[in-house]
Amino acid sequence: MKKFLICKIKPAVFLAGCFCFFFILLIFTYPNDVTNGGLNGLLICGEVIIPSLFPFMVIALFLSKSGIIYYIGRLINPVARALFNISGESAGVLLMSFIAGYPVGARLTNELYKTGKINLDEASRMLCFTVNAGPAFIVTAVGAGILGSKSAGAVLLAAHVLGSVLIGIILGINSRRLGQSPNDNTKKSIKPPKALSSAFVESTAEASSSILNICAWVVLFSCVIQLLNRISLSDNIVLILSSLSEVTTGTVLLARTCNLPLLAALLGWAGFSVHCQVLSSSKDISQNILKFIFFRILHGAFSAVITYLLLKIYPLAISTGENSEIISRPSSVSIPVSISLIFMSVVLLFFIGENQSTSKH
Repeated sequence: MKKFLICKIKPAVFLAGCFCFFFILLIFTYPNDVTNGGLNGLLICGEVIIPSLFPFMVIALFLSKSGIIYYIGRLINPVARALFNISGESAGVLLMSFIAGYPVGARLTNELYKTGKINLDEASRMLCFTVNAGPAFIVTAVGAGILGSKSAGAVLLAAHVLGSVLIGIILGINSRRLGQSPNDNTKKSIKPPKALSSAFVESTAEASSSILNICAWVVLFSCVIQLLNRISLSDNIVLILSSLSEVTTGTVLLARTCNLPLLAALLGWAGFSVHCQVLSSSKDISQNILKFIFFRILHGAFSAVITYLLLKIYPLAISTGENSEIISRPSSVSIPVSISLIFMSVVLLFFIGENQSTSKH
């Protein structure tokens, strides 16, 4: 009994437990808000996430499993090695991350590492600049749908892509300085590509599983954000917390300001919900969480600056579109609960990262 009482508990685990009990209390106190938050999250999934992401994810996984991405990689291999110090197949993953959306780059990077086609250093670097929103989300959902301007979506997409490319170039230069090169020290045996029929069936099944995982994170964070609406505070705090937590909700709220550089920063940051999706999709890769978060912030900063410069060259008049109403707008929040949400998100990220590390041993 005495040993049980004096057992050591990690501070992060203890604090996370306290906050969990706190949110359980909020759930029992405001059950209707939790229900509304869940419905709101499902609405986001049904109108934005699934239509814009699922088809691209199936195609991306099929290209990887069938080996087609290998031939794409061969075409762009010289450019990939020169700019990013990565293999051709990794460049194919980068290309798919620009086309398909946030978690796809991480999912394909994990697939390459798991099958022995890239080493841990290359995989870890890839996770820093393949967390990208696709054109279906930025141009169609954000630009045309929320802002009512495809031109604004095109500017945001250009800034987003250029910001990611800059990070890739910086990491490539640093890896060369450290004497690292693609496909060195790869200890895993490379698996042959699957037959086209098997590749298609497995790709669809895994894409379905990944979409379910993504939607689960969206619904969870939507419920938490809804719980934050019970105690009054300024709309600016609501905006900041929503943007930090979930990119789709934050985008809708931030669109009301018609501030494209801030929207670009948010798309580069991606939100804790996407961070969790990415890290859970790349569970075989040991990734430094602080490094990952730093490059999310850097991507947001690069995208904001590039957007600002592009608007100087190509000015746009923006007004929010009618579709921005698909997500309910929070009206208030409390500082203690806000801090709790951010802390729990960070603890969750570290917990996922710790699981990735321990699974290696």
